[in-house]
Amino acid sequence: MVQPQAEIDFEKLVTFLLDRGAVPDAEGVRMLKTMGLQTPRMTRLLTTSGPAKRSVLVVSNPEEAEGHLSLSLFWADELGSRNEGSLPPYWARLQGSELLLEKAAEPVVEEEPAEIPDTAGESSEKPGDIKTDPSDAEKEAPPPPFPAINTPAHWGAEDSKSRLPVRLFLGSTGLEDAKIETLDGSDVYGSFRIEHLKFQYSGATCNMNIWFAAGAVTTLGEYHKGLWKYSIPMDVMRFAQKDTMPHGTLVWLGLLEEEETPMMVARREAKVKAVHEQRHKEFLDGIRQRELEKNMPEAMRQQAQRSRQMASAQAMLQKQRDEQRERQEEEFRKKELALTSHRVTQAIVSSACLEYLKKEGYVPTSVNVQQICEGILYKMLFEEEFASRMCKVLDGWMGWGEVGVMNDRHLDELKEDVAAFCFAGVILGVIGERAKSAETWAGSDLAECQRVFRSVYLG
Repeated sequence: MVQPQAEIDFEKLVTFLLDRGAVPDAEGVRMLKTMGLQTPRMTRLLTTSGPAKRSVLVVSNPEEAEGHLSLSLFWADELGSRNEGSLPPYWARLQGSELLLEKAAEPVVEEEPAEIPDTAGESSEKPGDIKTDPSDAEKEAPPPPFPAINTPAHWGAEDSKSRLPVRLFLGSTGLEDAKIETLDGSDVYGSFRIEHLKFQYSGATCNMNIWFAAGAVTTLGEYHKGLWKYSIPMDVMRFAQKDTMPHGTLVWLGLLEEEETPMMVARREAKVKAVHEQRHKEFLDGIRQRELEKNMPEAMRQQAQRSRQMASAQAMLQKQRDEQRERQEEEFRKKELALTSHRVTQAIVSSACLEYLKKEGYVPTSVNVQQICEGILYKMLFEEEFASRMCKVLDGWMGWGEVGVMNDRHLDELKEDVAAFCFAGVILGVIGERAKSAETWAGSDLAECQRVFRSVYLG
């Protein structure tokens, strides 16, 4: 005997199954969102987690559904395997990154103990004393590029206080809540300050909430580390997938080597040859003048020497002016090339940025893009200055990238903070690459289906 279907609240049903460990089937949820009641039968909406992917909730839509969405439920033993470390529905987990994302400190050469003066009883500052010892140098050292302003403390992790996992709740407006976990993820310590990454933060000077949320859903969606209701704005998606960065700009910033054309090689060789010929001519002229001075009377010889020295000084001064003018012209040429050269793909930009960060010591050479992006997100949570600097670069980049016009001011802004640009380039590359992935949109698609279908028939 066939049991009649029961009408049930769709959101409560989905929330219950998610809490038991079911996960959305990205393709099936996307199909339900786009096709509605025309979704084919046996389309999977929820499955078990893990490699087996057994069906849990599927579309049935029999004829007697009478315009309602009809679903079938298949219980699985895996739905009872959750533990205290499992995430609640619509929460994601960001593991504590071991990356500092700061430039490696220069090695300090320590002096011999015998050469270090004993100043234990003396003041470190004396009038007229111009000598400094290593301890003073450390005190006067400039702060790190991105100083921490909100590092968590006193959460029982000893030396790993700033490396604890974090649970993120990404709602429709972006990051809405975050909680610190224990190292094994089995318990939660509590919330912490994340106002700078929330929607409509009063102190924001850039769109930190948008860039963090977009980076989080694309980074964490790769390995199914959570679920969320956030949808990446379409203008951000278009920008992330558009070729906006000129090749010459990457060269001007020092991220790529300049590709020399035959004309550039010929121009450089001609310049070197002209310099050698000029130096040889000046050398021969000096020899001839000194030979002539030997046969002159004393007074005339002294006058000739003074004239030769003055002429030499004026020639040297003119040479310095010419060299400065040539440097300015070369700088202008490079800037012009940086602005007018062909656009490269975001993948090339991201790769160049990654190599720069490794070369300059901001990240270890062994890490991959996924690890760096997780480290960027983790640092954005606890360091507002880091988040602000990187997101200002992204806002400015998106501004002139959409218009398609880059000017000198944009170049200078990128040059002022190359490290922030490189971090932005890496995270933007991930957004552009994974923004259209079904896994990235599974949570938001499921939330949209819940808004459309308030109640469903379950049998």
